[in-house]
Amino acid sequence: MKTALNSKRLMPLAAILAMLFLAPGAANAQTPQRTSATYGDWTLSCAVAANGSKSCGLIHLVKQGNVAAAQISFGRSSKSGHFTATVQIAANVWLATGLKIAFADDTPALSAPFEWCLSVRCLAEFDLVEADVKRLRSQKEPARVVYKNALQTDMTLPMTFVGFDDAVNALEKQ
Repeated sequence: MKTALNSKRLMPLAAILAMLFLAPGAANAQTPQRTSATYGDWTLSCAVAANGSKSCGLIHLVKQGNVAAAQISFGRSSKSGHFTATVQIAANVWLATGLKIAFADDTPALSAPFEWCLSVRCLAEFDLVEADVKRLRSQKEPARVVYKNALQTDMTLPMTFVGFDDAVNALEKQ
């Protein structure tokens, strides 16, 4: 398992969030620092760094009531890089089993280990091949984020694909 400090791979979303919260005045005042667009249940979020580079990613918040239970992110490390997906959930997890995205059609789930945990959240990262991306884009039915909590009880959160294909199309144009 990697720690947050040792991770050498940076998700575009991590850069976006850092720019959104840590450097709000960094970009030129004439240039929009951040933009977002909503596609169904997915949000395309982009940020411009002080050097003018642009970083974009997709975000889907899974809510239970009015509380965010998970954040699912999708993006590339570079324009030509491969796609990755991350799922962040509360830290009350059984690390050994990792996390899965299970599909309604009962085809094999995508699986990933937890990369790191902090006191309030844990992150699992999926390295996606083109076939995985195609499969995600073609989903019409909701999937399930499946993991075990610290007591080894099975936990399930919904993951929708409403607007996902359109959001990926918009992401690829950035």
